[in-house]
Amino acid sequence: MDQSLPSVHNDVWVLDVATWAWRSVDVACGAVPEPRTGHTAAIYGSGMWLVGGANPEAGPLGDVWVLWMHAQEWFWQPVLVSPPLPPRELHAMHMLPGTEHSDEQVVCLAVWGGRDRTGMVTSLQQLQLPAVSAAEPQADGVPALQGGTYATMGSIPVGFAASSQSCRVASPSLPGVCAAVFGGFDGAALTGTLRLLQLHSPQAASSIDAHAQDHTPSTGLDEASAVQLVADPTAELLAVQPSMQVHAAEVVGTEVQPSFAASALPHASQQDAFWVIGGLTGPQCSQAVHLLQLGTGAGT
Repeated sequence: MDQSLPSVHNDVWVLDVATWAWRSVDVACGAVPEPRTGHTAAIYGSGMWLVGGANPEAGPLGDVWVLWMHAQEWFWQPVLVSPPLPPRELHAMHMLPGTEHSDEQVVCLAVWGGRDRTGMVTSLQQLQLPAVSAAEPQADGVPALQGGTYATMGSIPVGFAASSQSCRVASPSLPGVCAAVFGGFDGAALTGTLRLLQLHSPQAASSIDAHAQDHTPSTGLDEASAVQLVADPTAELLAVQPSMQVHAAEVVGTEVQPSFAASALPHASQQDAFWVIGGLTGPQCSQAVHLLQLGTGAGT
């Protein structure tokens, strides 16, 4: 979105990290997604999966697309989801480990939070998309990809993951945790809450609950000024299905301001750490860079 006009766009750009030069990509073959902002995207294989967003004319959108990225020709393909995915914008999305279904690989995405046409969204959903090879463009365009499904996994706190990026994490002390989300917007104020998305068995959930009760927050910082994160003993585990939970954690150490639309990036060498960069912290944009680390004590 270009806020100076304002206007929204549907163009695609690539940053070459060898030269640090941007280039636009022509993806005019066949249909293209309508312009939008507040959407999410994830890479799997040679495809980039795009979910939702909004534009001034249509409001929140519930469509799903895949951008097939080839050396010579890139093109979009619409994905049919049954039942249709409820429209939303400013949500978060994270790719789950792939599963096999009827001898066919599928792309599994967790989609949560955000905003729809009536207000804040409080649902956590699993979106399954067929991980097939790219279709070939035909004279009348690119045929839609069939076979997408979604299921609602449960409820989440209002404002959780409203325009906050998810990030891949893993921690030996918190089994099954696969993604973290910091901050967001609850419809009235910015939040500074950390939530962990956990794939689990009932046994794993019990071990995490016990872990949370046996530890208290640490205020120590290591030389890298990493923020220590521990399970909040007062937080309630939000059971959504035997296979998925949303787990609250407390941020201790260096103050991290509540933020909206911050970037989240995994640490290059530490599976249990990620970076929170910038974001909107009120009337001003933040230039802060924080390293958040899952741990239970000083120096972790």
